[in-house]
Amino acid sequence: MDATVNTLNNSAQDLIVDGMGRERQQYSGDCGHQLHAVMGTFGETRLPRRFLITYSQGLSSEGYFLDCWPAYDRLARVMQKQLGLSNWGPLLDHGVGFVFDNYYYYCQTGDTTHLAETLPRLLRSFDYLTTLMNPADSLLPVENLGIPSVWIDHHGYKKSRHKILAFNLYVSAMCQYALAPLCELTGRTADAVRARAFGEALQQACVRRFWSPERQVFVCNLPWEREEGETRYHDRDLATAVLFDMCPGGKTARSVELLAEEPAEMGFSYPANAVWRLWALIKANRIDVVLNDLRTRWAGMESVSLNNTLQEGWHAKPDNREQWSHCPIAPLIVLQQGIAGIRPLEPGYGRFEIAPQPGDLTDAAFTVQTVKGPIDFAVSGKRGNRRLSFTVPAGTTAELVLPAGEKVPFPPVASEGGDGLQNGLQDGVGRGLSDLLHDGRAHAATGSTVAARWNCACGICKIRSVVNSLIAGGCRTYVPERVPMFRNVRKHCFPAAGLASVNFVPAFPAYYRYKARYRIPDFWAYVYFS
Repeated sequence: MDATVNTLNNSAQDLIVDGMGRERQQYSGDCGHQLHAVMGTFGETRLPRRFLITYSQGLSSEGYFLDCWPAYDRLARVMQKQLGLSNWGPLLDHGVGFVFDNYYYYCQTGDTTHLAETLPRLLRSFDYLTTLMNPADSLLPVENLGIPSVWIDHHGYKKSRHKILAFNLYVSAMCQYALAPLCELTGRTADAVRARAFGEALQQACVRRFWSPERQVFVCNLPWEREEGETRYHDRDLATAVLFDMCPGGKTARSVELLAEEPAEMGFSYPANAVWRLWALIKANRIDVVLNDLRTRWAGMESVSLNNTLQEGWHAKPDNREQWSHCPIAPLIVLQQGIAGIRPLEPGYGRFEIAPQPGDLTDAAFTVQTVKGPIDFAVSGKRGNRRLSFTVPAGTTAELVLPAGEKVPFPPVASEGGDGLQNGLQDGVGRGLSDLLHDGRAHAATGSTVAARWNCACGICKIRSVVNSLIAGGCRTYVPERVPMFRNVRKHCFPAAGLASVNFVPAFPAYYRYKARYRIPDFWAYVYFS
């Protein structure tokens, strides 16, 4: 992690750039991932906002973004492309990534002031993309585009046409999950409808052309598989499909399997783009693969041992043009969004999620910065005897989501046994701690401990754990707003609870929400789980 922080210090100074050894230019796309790390590691929002404003100004008259701006490099490239002196022009996929940059910045900060300048340019770029659609297959081409080009990645694609799937899935996701929400946020309803409809059309076209029903996976060379005599996948295609729920019928198992196993027929992104695969594996709860990746592929980089930075390619060679300190900051993103599982549930972190995946880690402690204040996160102990602790910034609401294997009953009750929990479930969810305590006491003195133990004899719910809530800052009350809502729990687990009244959450096996009733400067929650 130290090498990743050093790399970020090198590439995010007065500008957010790809690295200081070569171009020193602002790129979106693979380099735009740095915005996550800059905000989450340092709590810095001014530099990302500056990036959004200045990068957006590099919009061509045709409507595509120059993939890096301000940049002498791209001005020269446009001229070279006109004369046939270069194969590369401004990269359209970086302009697609820039829409995500704007959306994620809004999610992290709640700030919308930049959109007055950037959103009209994002819409011009969207309009340009719509003009490229090939009527023969309803997909966007990646070749013969004139001045601009499609890059996606320079590793793992044997032919340019293999990038059609990744590019179209990427544009589809951008339209549906970044541009449309930004339009709705600013009252541009008609533009939101257009963006979402275009994204859905591209997704359907990708399914028709590249989805293999027999193998239940996207194949990036499916139309030419017989001609080429081999099957090709790419981690970027598979990861995008998993992250944005693009596999028909939610059939992601084969995609996740390929991402985890890395077969020879799967192309692999270069370091600055490798975060897509890791994000998808985190979503699929394969933190074991992610941690192994950090310990081997990332920690084994030559630049880590020789330079304490992260290099541009997977294999650094002395005295060549590849940088020894580039911008592949995936380890920091994994730390914050994977191991801690921290992400905003509403813009600006008024409400946020903690969905930890410590895997086989036995000791980890770090701080994730937010605009509402730092979240200190720590986990210790082995599987079967772990302690998780975290802070909830004052004036915020945290939702703790535990993996299916980590069965922790909540909320805290005053005594042993299941009566308190069952009584809390009797009328459904949403009641306070006072309704759950046997004697009706709702208050705890500063620094006191409220403990809970609940045992169920059934095979699904056999649980024994302790949840300790330490109240800080002189506040008399810090109570759960909701009791647990369990998925896949048999009715006999709560025979007296009237299980039909329990509200189920389909997305998570267990779901908890905490809400501070008073402003608390620092609150620690300790959770012991198996």
